Amino acid sequence: MRGLSGIPHGILSMGRPDRVQRRREMAEATWYAWTLKDLIRYFYLLGLLAAVLLVPLQMADSWIPYRGPPLLDPAVIGAFIVMFLVISLYLGVQGYIFFWRQDGVMDRLIARHEARETPAETGAKDDPR
Repeated sequence: MRGLSGIPHGILSMGRPDRVQRRREMAEATWYAWTLKDLIRYFYLLGLLAAVLLVPLQMADSWIPYRGPPLLDPAVIGAFIVMFLVISLYLGVQGYIFFWRQDGVMDRLIARHEARETPAETGAKDDPR
């Protein structure tokens, strides 16, 4: 259900029950689930941030050398930088949505891994947990 702003209702609310539920899910997650859901997500976003910050600097440094004439017109370089930023941010957001959405790739990988894991394989017999 969407509100007047077009944003689904649970996204902007910072209600206490949602926060408690999320914290409980994070505390009960396995190492495999935590790695796929949190650690890889942080590295993905860090890589995207590094690309967005460093590639335009490298483009400008390569095409406008220090103490030399520019190889390309600075307006063309600026257009390339803007195009790179728009395309990389769009692809980065689409990739993030693809991998970490509800029932996305990471959730399916975690479910497949947990379905493969049986009590006989882990050595736990009739474990009440």
